[in-house]
Amino acid sequence: MVTTKSSPRRKTIKHVYQLLYVEPRVWRRLWVPDNLTLAGLDQVIQTAMGWTNSHLHEFEIDGQRYGTSLDEYPIERPAKLDTDHRLSDVLGKNVKTFIYTFDFGDDWRHIVTVEQILKPDPEINTWPQCLEGESACPPEDVGGMRPANPS
Repeated sequence: MVTTKSSPRRKTIKHVYQLLYVEPRVWRRLWVPDNLTLAGLDQVIQTAMGWTNSHLHEFEIDGQRYGTSLDEYPIERPAKLDTDHRLSDVLGKNVKTFIYTFDFGDDWRHIVTVEQILKPDPEINTWPQCLEGESACPPEDVGGMRPANPS
């Protein structure tokens, strides 16, 4: 179940999520309501990418880090809980891209590009929707796809 805080849906945000360091290119274009919490957005991304959400994640947005329950992080913890912040709270006028990282061992990093923020429209669904995308995600727990670090 996708988590939203109790407030009226104001806008719909159109994003493109692209998994970094992977060829062929893996990406999804999504619509999500702007009152979706970052925890809810994590669930949407996991579903769209075909993963099981069995690892920790983090959002890096406009210089701030947001993540799951702070007690779960074995390393430096994010400053803010993703359950406490909605997209409408964190996407300022100047935020056009942000980073979503899933599974710190495999380090699946996504660049998220905000393509449009749409005004409320009764013809647009109020729930998250995957509009299009390409390629299947790599399986979880394969060690990641980061570029090799030459010695």
